[in-house]
Amino acid sequence: MEHIATTDNYRPARLAVGKEWMVVYWVRQADGRWKRIKEKLNHIKDPAARRTFGRNRVRDLNMKLSLGWNPLVTGETANSALPMEKAFEAFIRAKEREHLEVASLNSYRSGISILVQWLRRRNLAGASCSAFTELHAKAFLAESYVQRELSNRVYNNYVRFYNTVWNWLHEHGYTGPSVFKGIKKKRVDPEQKTHRPPTPAERKAIRDHLELRDPRFFAFCLLCYHCAIRPKEAFMLKPEHFQLEQRCIVIPGSISKNDRTQGVAIPAELLGVLRALQLHLQSPDHYVFSTRFAPGPKLKDSRYSGKAWMRLRAAIGLPKAVSMYQLKHAGAVEYNRAGLSEVDLMNHLRHHDLKQTTIYTRSNNLEGVRQVVDKDVRF
Repeated sequence: MEHIATTDNYRPARLAVGKEWMVVYWVRQADGRWKRIKEKLNHIKDPAARRTFGRNRVRDLNMKLSLGWNPLVTGETANSALPMEKAFEAFIRAKEREHLEVASLNSYRSGISILVQWLRRRNLAGASCSAFTELHAKAFLAESYVQRELSNRVYNNYVRFYNTVWNWLHEHGYTGPSVFKGIKKKRVDPEQKTHRPPTPAERKAIRDHLELRDPRFFAFCLLCYHCAIRPKEAFMLKPEHFQLEQRCIVIPGSISKNDRTQGVAIPAELLGVLRALQLHLQSPDHYVFSTRFAPGPKLKDSRYSGKAWMRLRAAIGLPKAVSMYQLKHAGAVEYNRAGLSEVDLMNHLRHHDLKQTTIYTRSNNLEGVRQVVDKDVRF
């Protein structure tokens, strides 16, 4: 090493080809001594792809080294040499092992897919995570903000999501500290809402469109509006959960979001719609709402109802801000206006507390929410 001047902080990376292919370079340790860093490449089976990756890795490393980067300072490991898409696959596999809800996993996959598409359009998908800089992160977010027409709130969600991803990558040695951490979030008006409940006129348009064209999807929507039953919960219901003579629907803890078995009263408008479904004629082992919202053995999820809602929205011209989830809020407002007390409304909606933060209830009293049955609330 005598030929390297003592003022040098690194020796450029190079691709070493032999029985073991590797990228090799030298950097200074804190005590001034040299340390050789090697990144093995034989895990890339195709020789041509291995050579291409090795050359790109050498280029990226030398660019970073020339700017003062030192892996001994950032704490990066050999995983830093893997292409970003491989690192993202490892991230998704890790989330799958956490047994998250389907909707949460789909959200992770969607977020990763958006970034991968952006990388591919710029021929960056083969680059390593450590080659993705804060400048790349800012460019990606700026383009997404404009091209995807993101609201400030959704833009901030992007920043949080990718910061979470990069924190995981850093923790597992794929890259240095998150390049999204220092990106400033956009101002969001606390009064601004990205979604809103449908107005009475819009609810009438929904009824007029669905009652004849798709009565089962209309029944599905009414469960959300009158009983605040979430789409995921509604898809898991079977005939045994509907006790029409007692005018209630029992939501088992295995289905409910809060893991508690609770009863929900059936209002007058919904009772007639549910009786028209003729639940007693379907297989007791089948879900009440499956493919095309008819009874069936296949379990659907909120993506299925979401697509049906998008088709409905396009058919009748509903604004994008009117989401299906807001049906439950519209129903809650109407029951409150009809005179249902806050406590009874809280129990009917199966909330833990009045403010969703501090005052907790320990039981769901079906008798206490039977006032819902007597309220003349229309969709």
